Amino acid sequence: MPWGLAFLPDKSALVSERDSAKIKRIAGNQVSEVGYATAKIWGLYLAACRVGFERNNTQLHQILAVKLDQNANAHFPLRPTWLS
Repeated sequence: MPWGLAFLPDKSALVSERDSAKIKRIAGNQVSEVGYATAKIWGLYLAACRVGFERNNTQLHQILAVKLDQNANAHFPLRPTWLS
């Protein structure tokens, strides 16, 4: 199961697996495990992200994309209805 995901400038992606703790590189249709150096850099990146979040220097924003109907209505509430 994927746990973390990062896109690289060469259009490949690094994916960390939750259960096995392996880091894999996906490039096109090829999947391969990364080497020790890449895994260490990934760990350093995640540690720096944690510090950034704890100090409120880094923020995460989520975007939801929905298909609109003919009247440009998303049929999605602006606020979560399950909280009310």
